[in-house]
Amino acid sequence: MLRFFRQIRQKLIKEDNMKKYFWYAIGEVFLVVIGILIALQINNWNIDRQTRNEEKTYLTNLNRDLQINVRLLDEILEYNKENITTTAYISDIAEQGKVEDIYLFISNIGTTMGGNNFTPNQNTFEEMKSSGKLSLITNEYIKQRLLALDEQFIRIEGGEAHVQREYEEYLWDEFVNVVSYGDYFVRKTFREKFELTIDSAFIEANEQKLLREANQILGNSRFKNGLYLYELNYVYLNSVFKETKTMVEELIEQIDQEIAE
Repeated sequence: MLRFFRQIRQKLIKEDNMKKYFWYAIGEVFLVVIGILIALQINNWNIDRQTRNEEKTYLTNLNRDLQINVRLLDEILEYNKENITTTAYISDIAEQGKVEDIYLFISNIGTTMGGNNFTPNQNTFEEMKSSGKLSLITNEYIKQRLLALDEQFIRIEGGEAHVQREYEEYLWDEFVNVVSYGDYFVRKTFREKFELTIDSAFIEANEQKLLREANQILGNSRFKNGLYLYELNYVYLNSVFKETKTMVEELIEQIDQEIAE
């Protein structure tokens, strides 16, 4: 191609036809400019394609993390539901003023005095935020919902910290001062398998002592108020978890649509 243009240029110079040569020169410059513009456009297309592919990769990873969070939310909702049930049961016994079945008391108080916090999977979001890659997300709605979800997780963390403070102040501190909690369970099983197995032999041998302890702690007004607060707090937290699950599921749907485009 270059040889062809060179031959035309040399021919025009030999013919000393400056007018034709002038128009030829303009045409040659025009073709060079067009070639450069086409090359730039192709380069831009390649960059846009690469950027879009990177965006889709991040969206896919975000979706994976969000699906894990749905499972984690289901688990914490179920755990808290059980916690609310057992705490309500212990509160009812406290109102009645007497523990009669020590085994039933132990099985319920074990759940109430346990604890489990929600830890969301934010791996991809945190990576994008720290590296400035959030700007890759071109769908503004998805970006804003991700930021809103991050704020929701912070809200949950604050709520759980509040529950933990009240739990320690009103329940745990009072409970361990009265109840021989560690004696309820087989310590060897706990040490070896990290499992709480009720020590039936110990309970049968010390049933009256354990009943006195149980009735003493449930007669403690501070402990009873703590049970009430604990139940209310978990009812509130579960409402927040349900709201969060809806947010996560809607975001998964939006991201699925964006990836498909």
